[in-house]
Amino acid sequence: MTLPQTKSRENAATAEDWRKALNKVVPAVVVLRTTACRAFDTEATGASYATGFVVDKRRGIILTNRHVARNFRFHCGLVYVAESGYLLYRAGVPRHAIIKKFAGEEIATLDNLISAPSKLHRGARVPLEYVSYMDRHRRKSVLVTMDHHEWYAPPQVYTRNDTDGLWTAKPAFQPLPPLLACHAKEAQQPLVNQTLHTSPEADFMEHIHQDGNQELIDGVANMETNYDRSSEDSHAQDESDIGKKKWRIEEDSAADGAMADYSLYNSREIELDTRNMENAETIADYPGPTAQSVNASYAEHVIEPTLVMFEVEIIVCLDMAYEPALRRGDSVYLVGLSRSLQPTSRKSFVTNPCAALNIGSADCPRYRAINMEVIELDTDFGSAFSGVLTDERGRVQAIWGSFSTQLKYVCNSSEDHQFVRGIPIYTISQVVEKFVSSTKGPALLINGVKRPMPHVRILEVELYPTLLSKARSFGLSDEWIRALVKKDPLRRQVLRVKGCLAGSKAENLLEQGDMVLAINKEPVTCFRDVENACQALDKNDNDNDGRLNMTIFRQGREIDLIVGTDVRDGNGTTLVINWCGCIVQGPHPAVCALGFLPEEGHGVYVARWCHGSPVHRYGLYALQWIVEVNGKPTPDMDAFVNVTKELEHGQFVRVRTVHLNGKPRVLTLKQDLHYWPTWEPRFDPDTATWRRKTIRAL
Repeated sequence: MTLPQTKSRENAATAEDWRKALNKVVPAVVVLRTTACRAFDTEATGASYATGFVVDKRRGIILTNRHVARNFRFHCGLVYVAESGYLLYRAGVPRHAIIKKFAGEEIATLDNLISAPSKLHRGARVPLEYVSYMDRHRRKSVLVTMDHHEWYAPPQVYTRNDTDGLWTAKPAFQPLPPLLACHAKEAQQPLVNQTLHTSPEADFMEHIHQDGNQELIDGVANMETNYDRSSEDSHAQDESDIGKKKWRIEEDSAADGAMADYSLYNSREIELDTRNMENAETIADYPGPTAQSVNASYAEHVIEPTLVMFEVEIIVCLDMAYEPALRRGDSVYLVGLSRSLQPTSRKSFVTNPCAALNIGSADCPRYRAINMEVIELDTDFGSAFSGVLTDERGRVQAIWGSFSTQLKYVCNSSEDHQFVRGIPIYTISQVVEKFVSSTKGPALLINGVKRPMPHVRILEVELYPTLLSKARSFGLSDEWIRALVKKDPLRRQVLRVKGCLAGSKAENLLEQGDMVLAINKEPVTCFRDVENACQALDKNDNDNDGRLNMTIFRQGREIDLIVGTDVRDGNGTTLVINWCGCIVQGPHPAVCALGFLPEEGHGVYVARWCHGSPVHRYGLYALQWIVEVNGKPTPDMDAFVNVTKELEHGQFVRVRTVHLNGKPRVLTLKQDLHYWPTWEPRFDPDTATWRRKTIRAL
């Protein structure tokens, strides 16, 4: 049986119908980037991107799969924190929070939040209340400091233009007026003779602006990445981790010598009375209900009045014990602030007074302590306890500082690890004494006072110790071994070269594996010997041109070399440029420590890139140098500015780069000056502030 043939349906879609449908549908398809990946049925989370379809452009309604978006049952129009940014992150406000009150005013809409800061002065600290989607019935309160350090742009409001689809920006409010503060005339006196004056926080908030600026640019130099490491965690982890990360950043800053934020509410003068130190006695352990107060050592009673979060003032005000150095078995008191900011004292014993730090390079170049000896104790107090190590008479012998390293695993993964060690006080005193007594160097603003900024002379070589027993197997003579043992019978070691910083004066003279036997005919056994030899060059007026006469042992032979030293001014990075969403700067010491700088030019180093920017779209990531732009060399930052400021909006730019591994690459990207203008923050040493300047914009 055969079926009769039927005619085609009259409503069958033709090629022209499909073309019209696609032209109508395709512009409405959007790509969504989710903040929290969710599993779908039995399938695990695999990506943070999804596809959506615009249903109503004016009302912002997008149709997508049910596993992409979630319903938190909040009213639309509330002030939602998509990204914390600098101001809110510093205060501890997590992502995905909803702001309910700011500076005593209820926040119901975005207009309320815009109007509230416009009434505040720069430096004001005001409360902020927020709720999270996990705990919506309980408000949490934090303190927000109205301060952007001249590094970030003023707050802006973006409004979408439905005609052309672009978002236009306008200032949210006028710039905050500076806080009126009077600086005491006593600040002009020498640092060793002045006492620490405390006043209400309105009197010294400007110091935070001046002292915290350098810390910001260090963050830029250290927050490098060549791929998206910021994996989106679940919403529940964002709020719990924010406090831990903030505390860790404060500890790292204290370990690096940066001044942490501080607050004093009582107007009084702090002085340290040490006249009766000699007759003081340490109270023994007392088992009773008042053990905490009775067992407090004399060191705690001496230090407690000055335990504000102002690390430098602790060093200056307290009596420091340079000699004798700590030895194995000595008892010390760890005095400092607990996590709840309560003064605490713990007694411990020194197990290793001269342990050499060995912190390897991280995946992304960042600061790491090198050529440093630290103090190890027999008790692990954890990473949440910071302060100073003192003897029973209250004399400071070390700073209890925090260090960060990166643990690498077999599966090509890594994890940051934090540990705490004691930094001998002589390491800090060398720098402090230069600030106090130095009359050389350019006059710069330091803590609100014009002082000569001393230059520090260093040998830019990374060293590590090797036992003399192992050095003998490399061919070191018995004569030199006896000389080194006589110089330092405790360490019984010799220093070897691990590497030279690229671009340093010692780069082409010293080689990896060289043993440093003597400097200026004096045996060398520890890092301090090298530092003292470098500092002696500045004290002597001899015509040495900053060079050291070094005796090294290389491949079975003793060699005498004249090695030059380098001078650092302490300013670090002073210029950063944001171009097409990538942050470029001069190579910082952590990059130079890798031992490679491209010959084509190494003055423009890509330190970081931003999501959604042109460099993200076209693949110009971090960890590489920009050596050419449209065929024009860019050997330094000034040449880079001169080239990029001539580029037009929407212009395609050809960029030639060299990676850290030495591999060259050429790529093309399209400049977008509407959303990604070219701007720079530049550090002004005369005023100790950062100035933001727009180089190229629409």
